[in-house]
Amino acid sequence: MGQLLRIGEFAALNRISIKTLRYYEAEALFRPAFVDPITGYRFYRTDQCANLALVTNLRAAGFSIAQIAALLHSDLDAIGVGRLVEEKRLELANDIQSLERQRAVLETLARSMGSERHDPLSAVKLSELPESRVHSIRKTVPSLGEPVTDLFEAAESDVGAVDARSSESPFLLFHDADAKHGRLDLEVCIPVKDDALERIEWRRLDACPIGCSVVYAGEYAQTDALRSAMLQWVSDSGLEPAGPLREIYHRFGASLDGYQLPAAVLSSRSEDYITELFLPVQ
Repeated sequence: MGQLLRIGEFAALNRISIKTLRYYEAEALFRPAFVDPITGYRFYRTDQCANLALVTNLRAAGFSIAQIAALLHSDLDAIGVGRLVEEKRLELANDIQSLERQRAVLETLARSMGSERHDPLSAVKLSELPESRVHSIRKTVPSLGEPVTDLFEAAESDVGAVDARSSESPFLLFHDADAKHGRLDLEVCIPVKDDALERIEWRRLDACPIGCSVVYAGEYAQTDALRSAMLQWVSDSGLEPAGPLREIYHRFGASLDGYQLPAAVLSSRSEDYITELFLPVQ
């Protein structure tokens, strides 16, 4: 049966506080072996240490009091308990990823606020981009404007012909931009649906854990100035680009020759365009 110990002795033996033992008792997680009806003193057996270990282990693993109570009062077998533990493991893994993203944003923000060359309160937005699957056309063109429009029209037609387009916004990747020498290495990207990957040529773009984002409305003539301002902000903040700049088109104009697009993303007036510049940083 095991030797009976007073609550203080049992708490010390298990490296736990008396307050916690009383809390576990109140929540019906762990009860003393005997309570003196006259004095109210609580006594525990040494062989209860194993039962207490289950509770403290589950708490250390991140299970809530309610979850532990439900588990202890259930009729789950070892397989069922193992399944719950695996679910908690996956939940904690997601939490860790979330905290890592928060840490990356915090470190980036801290570095930007250390700059003396710009107002830290006017910072660009720091955000992440998920993994994407796109149909793309990459080509070196002499300039922006019509050559890029032609590439987008070709890519949209490819995707539209097999009904593969997703609802995500199309974008342009600037792999190498040397406008002074008439050489722009660009890639137009049209996101595709997961269930259409067998119908069209596509490639995967990895997720971007942290990047700078600027959203603006109106004509594309603003892009060069905003791009330069973003690059200057990144440089002043002690950051470095970690991938090609993306120009993401959330609302735009299109000819719709041979394909269809949702009305919500289309505009016949350039002043109603909505564009985002996104630059991965490290």
